[in-house]
Amino acid sequence: MPQADVLYRTEMDSTLRADFWFTLREFQPYNFLFSASSYKPLNGFSYKALYGDISSSNPLTIKIRGFSGSVFHRHIGIGLFMGREPDPIYASGMNFIQNRGIYGFSFPFNISYTDTTTIFFANRFDNPYFSPYISQRVLGINHRSVLFNSFYNQFSILRHNNLLYYNSEINHYSYSYRTQYRSSFFSLGIYGKHLPINSTGFTSAMSRSGRDIFNVEPSFRITSELGLSGGYTLYKITPEDSSSYERISARIGTAIGFLPRISFAWDYFRYVYDRSRTRLVNYNIGVSKSFRGFYFDGTYYITKQDSITNNNLYINFSYTFSNRAVVGTYSKYNFIDSLLSYSYTNYVRWSIASLWSYEYGIDFGARDSRTYIGNHFNFIFSKENYSIINNAELFYEGGFRFSMSSNLTLRGGLDNINTGMVSGRIYFDKNNNGVFDGNDTPVSNVTVLLNDSVKVKTGKHGEYRFSFLKPDKYKLSISKAKIPAYYDMKDFVIVEVKNFSNNVIDLPLIKLGSITGYVFYDLNKNGIKDKDEEGIGGIVVRLKDSDKYTYTDAFGFYSISNLPIGTYIVEVPALPNGYEFVFPNLIMYIVVDKVKADFTVDFGLTKELKPVRKKIF
Repeated sequence: MPQADVLYRTEMDSTLRADFWFTLREFQPYNFLFSASSYKPLNGFSYKALYGDISSSNPLTIKIRGFSGSVFHRHIGIGLFMGREPDPIYASGMNFIQNRGIYGFSFPFNISYTDTTTIFFANRFDNPYFSPYISQRVLGINHRSVLFNSFYNQFSILRHNNLLYYNSEINHYSYSYRTQYRSSFFSLGIYGKHLPINSTGFTSAMSRSGRDIFNVEPSFRITSELGLSGGYTLYKITPEDSSSYERISARIGTAIGFLPRISFAWDYFRYVYDRSRTRLVNYNIGVSKSFRGFYFDGTYYITKQDSITNNNLYINFSYTFSNRAVVGTYSKYNFIDSLLSYSYTNYVRWSIASLWSYEYGIDFGARDSRTYIGNHFNFIFSKENYSIINNAELFYEGGFRFSMSSNLTLRGGLDNINTGMVSGRIYFDKNNNGVFDGNDTPVSNVTVLLNDSVKVKTGKHGEYRFSFLKPDKYKLSISKAKIPAYYDMKDFVIVEVKNFSNNVIDLPLIKLGSITGYVFYDLNKNGIKDKDEEGIGGIVVRLKDSDKYTYTDAFGFYSISNLPIGTYIVEVPALPNGYEFVFPNLIMYIVVDKVKADFTVDFGLTKELKPVRKKIF
């Protein structure tokens, strides 16, 4: 779907900024937006005005074509919006065949600069073509706060008054809350939402069922390279509904020396109203290894639902030469009882100086019981003032199919029309495969930086976007202020932005390592802590030749966290009098990298044997 975004921006007296945004989609006008705002607050006073296609998602989901304005002075402000909502279904452009007007007011205030409370009112006039209501009114309060840069809290309470036809009304309350705590060793996120029966959530559709959502995600950073995470989700529908479920998830990974990196993830779903029945189980195991130009990675994903087992396999293998030419192959397989579909791609990539780059690939496989074969050819030609990107594909799948696309970027005279974009998502990469999939968790409210100056925050799905960028190379990075310390990430990524292009850059967060275990009295000398064996408190456990150490608690448990990638030796330098190790000559080597999450090392002690002395009378 061809799309072009055009931006005009001007700044006056370092206090006022005016923007104009216009979008073409499929070569037709799609949406537009004028905005004016205070670039820098003056004497505590700031303002913002918008006209055009306006959208918001918190605390109400609103998309209108109209006007929005707000002013704020020091600790109190006022805002209003009004306009028409577009039709729920439209192919191109913003259609307003069914006229539905929306207007509202908001009154934000704060006590400090780390909290904001907003009281708001909104009214919408619905149309029977889309909704059973004549109008919907909502009065609510929304509060956000950040405490000590560690606690993030947000909650909303809304009272809905919905007027139906024949002068009947439905009144109800809804609420949502989100709490998150992050520290160097532990984080906990809790989210909840309640929508009663016959609610709309201030949307155009009414739900005959009520919904309650609860989610909790704890994670522990035992060391800088070892962590543990899990999750629990409850999605409950009332009255009783078979689509209600609970989800429990966990993840573990390992990498030892020269062996491949291995990760394992597990998700378990069960029905809420019949917990003895399993709804769905997912297993994911990944293997990767790079060595002297060779690279291999593979993922095996299993989904079990009732009597059906769905197996998916992905394999990639490549070799990079010293001149940066790459030869590789990747394949995908899907099995449900029998082979359902598969695909193979063999490719070669190479470049000539900094002007030309090519890729040629041969593709074949089967899908929907039909076999296909084809090839693709991509080339890029780039010079100082322009570049050409071309893609061509020729396939045979019951008949020949040919497709070609081209992109021309000009610089110089068009530099003042900035249409480049950088977008993507921030997420916890639970299986460390570098790809966002169903097991990963988006990270919201994280600051993303462009050239360490331009800032945006990720949305509730971890998404971010920089629009209207001038063609150039940019440094893309993440502010670590709200990232748990037991996650690691790339310091920055260099992105080359071109006009009329969207650079999609996902930034995964990878867990660091930790080591846990027990120091205990090993009564049966088997090296394993059994239930009847006591732990020993106050024992020093340390990493050899480092300053990292800790003490065991009253149960003999210890934890060393925030471990960077490397090799470690775990040792207990001093033992209680009269005791020795069950395995005295055992050296505990631990190899930590970004895939291995959790290590457990226990130390069993037994009474020291005293030498028998012979006495002659």
